[in-house]
Amino acid sequence: MKQLPKSIKTYIIKNFIQSHILFYPTSLALTNWWSLGLLAGFCLVIQIITGVWLALYYSPDSDYSFITLQHIMRDVNYGWLVRYMHMNGASLCFIIVYLHMAKAFYLKSFTAKPKTWRSGIILLLLFMASAFMGYNLPWSQMGYWGAVVITSLLTSISYIGQDITTWVWGGFGVGNFTLKRFFVLHFILPFILLGAISLHLLCLHEKGSSTPLQIIYTQYVDFRLYFYLKDMLAILAFIYLAFYFIFVNPYGLNHVDSFVMANFMVTPHHIVPEWYFLPYYAMLRSFPNKLYGFSILVISILILFIISKYQNSTTQKKNYNFIFN
Repeated sequence: MKQLPKSIKTYIIKNFIQSHILFYPTSLALTNWWSLGLLAGFCLVIQIITGVWLALYYSPDSDYSFITLQHIMRDVNYGWLVRYMHMNGASLCFIIVYLHMAKAFYLKSFTAKPKTWRSGIILLLLFMASAFMGYNLPWSQMGYWGAVVITSLLTSISYIGQDITTWVWGGFGVGNFTLKRFFVLHFILPFILLGAISLHLLCLHEKGSSTPLQIIYTQYVDFRLYFYLKDMLAILAFIYLAFYFIFVNPYGLNHVDSFVMANFMVTPHHIVPEWYFLPYYAMLRSFPNKLYGFSILVISILILFIISKYQNSTTQKKNYNFIFN
């Protein structure tokens, strides 16, 4: 087996592992709330592992996708467990991501580290795209009509909207080719997310993590040991919450129509997306005109990018005094 060149070994061991993992200088003021970023990455890894496992048995066909999921739940050994982990893992991931963003917004991190904030918003968009496509893969009644409503918004774009919508559908309506496109993109996007998370971490480590209330602390320690224990405590708390949703209340966050096979001849009384899309769905429902609702939805995302341009005039330059153990 060929060994890596010495220069590559040096870069991986010294420049990455030592600089960004072991000996990365971290403020003593950081609390367990700063473990949310790690938990989001941990959730993504769990989603990828369970998603790849489910893909081994799943059939992206409008006639068989719903049936194959029932086969996974009933006939495959521990298939129900993997399905519950993947299904509820999406909701848990969004809980962590929203809390992570709320913490950054409360601390005004977008003013001190605009690159980190913008890369985080891009991560959020990728998470949302992957979750939306995964929500449609079971080809349930709610997932099917949710895809019809959301993809139809593209028709409000002038001149090219109808052409884009037809390409997304793979035809003249949501059907088998739409499901295949969603499956491919849902499978690829998590791996793109891994690369985007790496860039997000590089932007974060460029200036370091924000401290509570932007208070300047001059005492810094190595990331290893002290913060590893904090992160392990957060992971244990997350596992406890995950166990509740997997073994006690696995369907608590799902709509009843999510367990009915899709039927394009019957429209549900209420088309309700997953809870983490409800704020954006409320924006669409607030306007009778499809174009106005879609415009407000886009503006709500662009605002998150725009606010990062407003610098906090009270932010002071930090004094880094590193204490290495």
